[in-house]
Amino acid sequence: MMLLKEREVCSSSQKSHRDCYESLGLFIKQRDGSYSEAIRESWLTEIKNELPRQRCAVWVQYVYQLEEMDSTGTISDRRLYLNRSDYDKLPALWRKDLDLYLADCSSRYTARTLELTRIYCSEGLLFLDDIGVHAIADITYDAVIKLIGAKMYCSDDTKAMILNNTARMIRFYWIPGIP
Repeated sequence: MMLLKEREVCSSSQKSHRDCYESLGLFIKQRDGSYSEAIRESWLTEIKNELPRQRCAVWVQYVYQLEEMDSTGTISDRRLYLNRSDYDKLPALWRKDLDLYLADCSSRYTARTLELTRIYCSEGLLFLDDIGVHAIADITYDAVIKLIGAKMYCSDDTKAMILNNTARMIRFYWIPGIP
């Protein structure tokens, strides 16, 4: 909560975070346990049945923010500020590369698939940018291995979608004969 105040997160968002943490804390206390992946998944299943879909989606993000905070001591800006899309957070060069790839896909994908591709690729590109890869030409085998091994603070299914979509984009730019 102190980090939210320091980063000047609006009061309504701070209240929503607090409500989420209190709900999770109560859930853990009722089970005489401590936080774990199993507890998280049980709690998420419970709140999906009790809360409006939109609030549930936001609280899922808050839990992964909490895990990131526990693991790293902070929350990355791209995880903290939920009102900007990952696409909007991309540096200009990555956005240009992604736009070119999406333009190529547009004749084969439905509008929804194209939007999901944009979302998942944006997340993967942000991770690449975080590890120092700032252009498609800079992607190396080591960078791909780091991306695969990165803790993404999301569900395994979401991570798989991020990795699969980012891999398709990288393959789009691959030029035969160039290592």
